[in-house]
Amino acid sequence: MSPRPQRSVWFADRRVHSCALDVGPLTRRADVEPRGVFDRPNVLLIDDCAEQRDLYEFALAREFNILTAARGAEGASLAARERPDAIILDVLMPGMDGWETCTHIKCNARTAHIPVILLTGTNDRDLSQHAIAVGATAVLKKPCPADRLRDAILAAMSVSAHERQRPRPGS
Repeated sequence: MSPRPQRSVWFADRRVHSCALDVGPLTRRADVEPRGVFDRPNVLLIDDCAEQRDLYEFALAREFNILTAARGAEGASLAARERPDAIILDVLMPGMDGWETCTHIKCNARTAHIPVILLTGTNDRDLSQHAIAVGATAVLKKPCPADRLRDAILAAMSVSAHERQRPRPGS
């Protein structure tokens, strides 16, 4: 059997920068281990760019049930209603941006435990400190390869599960 070629999906964002997403090797349905919809973790993807949402959803749908929102307020409301296992959140969005959305999610008792991974195309040095201040688990730079995003989601969910199992002081 010959190795499968790597494929990249390219697109132009409506904003100033261009983005590429490496979706990994293309596979046939028979090559993918069947997993029931109820066996997969739920991941909420909040991004105002429809092309980015579609590409990340395509790249992650084999392992996760993907919920999507185009705006921060819509995403925060969906997170409270559906309580996903992880949230991927674009930082630069109109209206309620990623910083405000993350703060809103972390201040809500129903969603505070959900790990939030921020995606950004900026090169701000203080980004990590700001992310920690609003309660984000990780910050990834756009364009983010699908396998790196997948690994970040799995790591964030693992840490979140471990923290929930840890006994609280005084209990």
